[in-house]
Amino acid sequence: MRVLQVSTWDTACGIADYTSSLRTALEASGVECEVWAIDRTETKYLSRAELTEYFSDLAQTAATGYDVVHVQHEFSFFAGEYGVRTSVDNLALVLQRLQRAHVPTVITCHTHPAAALPRRLRRLHRAMLMYFRARLRVPVARGNVQVIAHNRLTRRALLDFGLAPNRVHVIPIGVKTSEPPSDVQRAEAKRSLGFSALSTVLGMFGFVVPHKGHVAALEALALLPETYCLVIVGSAHPHGTSSAVNDILRWLDEHPAVAPRVRLAGWVERDEMQRYVDAVDVHLAPYQTEPVLSASAAVAAAVGSGRPVVASNIPAFEELNTEADCLWLTTPDAPHELQWRIEQLLKSDERRKSLLANGETYAAENSWAVTAGKHKALYESLLAR
Repeated sequence: MRVLQVSTWDTACGIADYTSSLRTALEASGVECEVWAIDRTETKYLSRAELTEYFSDLAQTAATGYDVVHVQHEFSFFAGEYGVRTSVDNLALVLQRLQRAHVPTVITCHTHPAAALPRRLRRLHRAMLMYFRARLRVPVARGNVQVIAHNRLTRRALLDFGLAPNRVHVIPIGVKTSEPPSDVQRAEAKRSLGFSALSTVLGMFGFVVPHKGHVAALEALALLPETYCLVIVGSAHPHGTSSAVNDILRWLDEHPAVAPRVRLAGWVERDEMQRYVDAVDVHLAPYQTEPVLSASAAVAAAVGSGRPVVASNIPAFEELNTEADCLWLTTPDAPHELQWRIEQLLKSDERRKSLLANGETYAAENSWAVTAGKHKALYESLLAR
């Protein structure tokens, strides 16, 4: 079986990393995978007409010589520097060309549809919903097309868009499984990174963007004993314009007594990233309620790391926890509660062991090998039609 993955690639992007992990696991299962890389640096400078030509070329390439085309979808991938309507038009163009060529197609929706609209434009939601339906429902319904959502929350939103239930499948983000570091390895990781052996290291990983709640984590840290420290590993999104990093720096400047307990590591190489993961005692994900989150690769990785995770009680994490009970949930934008949750978790051996055991089970049930198997089965079902 020969599959073309349409995605960002070999760049600082969570979906590029996702596609890389999926491709590796699929090839291990005997599926030949190639990648048509969406170059966001190039598309940024294209006019609408040039974007249409760019995605026409994509469709022409994808329609030749592949058994299945798998689109890793995020709205900005198809928009260039334009808006949601342009994104939807370009995706519809690709789907219609593939449909005419009778190429089986899979679309993974990496973002919740509501996230495509800024909060200030939610009043336009009904109009945009009708536009999405008009442009995308027909090519999906009439073609040999299946859609993947990472959770039931996103699946429900896609059904609200008018997609048929038998077209939408839930396949969670794959989890990298590995043996958690021993106490000796953890102590060595802390020492090599300059942390005291007696310190409790809280960690946040991934792009530094406003909805991840870094300032709430900083405010919780200020309420914790001085033996606690926070490491933030990641940089601003290369295609974003948020002030999240500046907000962290401003907070540190305004709280000089706490600043020495914070490590803003920025982007680091893979080996150093692993040392930070090994050194962490508790992962934090105090995400905000906006934008509506489909899923989080950073949280999936944290669950698979063998360390406990304190996360916000937002819908995506609530669903995960209802199914797996692998997170210690707290209210978004509530630093005092976050501080209390962290301390309560570390005081409760029973709760901590339960979270870790459940996290290990979840990671095994959603390893990349298992995830690739589900994708392969979906591809085969398309080819059998």
